Amino acid sequence: RVVATVLSRQLHIRAARLLEDAIDALEVSSSLAFASTSRGATYPTPQFTSDEEEEEVRGPSLKPLHRLQWILAFLVGLAGSTDPMNDPEQGVVKPGRGCELRFESFVCVDLLPILVRVLRVAPYEFESLCTCFLMSSVTLSPCIEPYMPDVVRLLDRAVLPRLQEDAGEVPATHETPAWQHLRAPPRNCTTLSLCRNLVHLLGNAGSLPRDRPAVLNSE
Repeated sequence: RVVATVLSRQLHIRAARLLEDAIDALEVSSSLAFASTSRGATYPTPQFTSDEEEEEVRGPSLKPLHRLQWILAFLVGLAGSTDPMNDPEQGVVKPGRGCELRFESFVCVDLLPILVRVLRVAPYEFESLCTCFLMSSVTLSPCIEPYMPDVVRLLDRAVLPRLQEDAGEVPATHETPAWQHLRAPPRNCTTLSLCRNLVHLLGNAGSLPRDRPAVLNSE
């Protein structure tokens, strides 16, 4: 019922637009940080004035990275609410299958290009886990084929090195007694889940596109 309500009110579409806004802000921050460090500056991130910082807040002390994490968690929750026992080919169709198909179409058409952008901003383990989970949920769809070369390249550059680091937890943010930021699972659980999603993603779609398999032609 919750999934049906979310989809009928198109809250998932709104979440995708907010996710794009958060990625836009992160990309601007990354480009400014790169420009600053290339000029010899010692600080790694751009400095905002109080007015600029206020414009970035949508909720209790939510910065672009934190908005991205909450939205990904929301979308993963929707994707995880589907029933894996639904199988139209075997004649097993439970109530709500129409909602599942609508969400799968949303991931294939609207969300996949956004998820590739998430990988481009060098995500932490939690964002990588959510992104790979959402991608692996549509590995049997032909819509994922054109994205696989970029996905494999970005996984190799941004995600796999994170598995060798200790700093994979969700960064802390300012909290008030009435509100607490998203808490990531323990790192060992996150790493195990991420590896399983990577195996599922690359096992089902790593050979795409068929004329130039992404896994075999990755740099």
